[in-house]
Amino acid sequence: MPPAKKKQKTVQPITISDIRVAVIKKKLKAGVKEKDRAFSDFTVRYALVLANKCCHGSSRIMVSSNNTLWDEDAEGGEKDQAKEMQKLVAAALDRHKSAAADREKDCALDVEFGSGALPAADSTTWDYLWGYAENEMRKQLTESTGDADQPIWLGRTIANPDWGNDCIWRNASRGTKSIDGALVTSGACAIYVQWYTQRELGVLEYVVEGGANAKPIISSNKDLIDAGFEMTQVYGSSVRVPRRRTVRSNQMSDFEYSGTRSSLQTSEGDWYRREYGNMYRLDVQLRDRAMDRAGLQM
Repeated sequence: MPPAKKKQKTVQPITISDIRVAVIKKKLKAGVKEKDRAFSDFTVRYALVLANKCCHGSSRIMVSSNNTLWDEDAEGGEKDQAKEMQKLVAAALDRHKSAAADREKDCALDVEFGSGALPAADSTTWDYLWGYAENEMRKQLTESTGDADQPIWLGRTIANPDWGNDCIWRNASRGTKSIDGALVTSGACAIYVQWYTQRELGVLEYVVEGGANAKPIISSNKDLIDAGFEMTQVYGSSVRVPRRRTVRSNQMSDFEYSGTRSSLQTSEGDWYRREYGNMYRLDVQLRDRAMDRAGLQM
């Protein structure tokens, strides 16, 4: 009788479910002070989070920047760090597969770009990932120089017409979503926020940040701190936040519509022009209580 055929084991591919970004301060060279720290004095790390444990017994693959990331390119200009990090990710995945083959291990990791949460090679998500890392480095550089001109920015949630006039959008997918540069991980939320900063340094009076051309930005809820500040309007007029509409509404007549512009442009434009003239005061005791709740210190 012919020998019985062995049953072939079906291996489900393992996908990358998330990419998490971290920046780590390097030890400075002798004689270099903290205030002189530069971008090249950081290590940028991408943690590739796998949907399941892989052949190496872990559900993560760590990819770190190297010293050549900050070198000049062949033309003497600055390298495209977003693409350089993408190349490092590709090299790390190749090494992972090669190491598995050397150990004669079956590796089910799907390393194709565009699979799972791993962005396609030409995706702008690589720019967003690097942009997030760059912002984190910039924040730490600002902290290290002792620049405390605006230690607290106050955020106000605003209705986003693209979210059905909600101010919050939850990422119900399994991967990270990039929304206007904000990286929103699975289960996290994007929030539409208008920022306010001090009108005069040292005085707890706040005005809309950015002047007459200000507009809300989208942030991940993981980048925000819910301190529960309470402010009192001390100057200006009461202005409703803008909402998308297709017809003129009597309820929104205080937006001063113009028939020559689209309703969305008019409502948002008028709101910011009028809100720019408003001023809010933050009581110092309310500020201190809110900061205590959030675990912050001045």
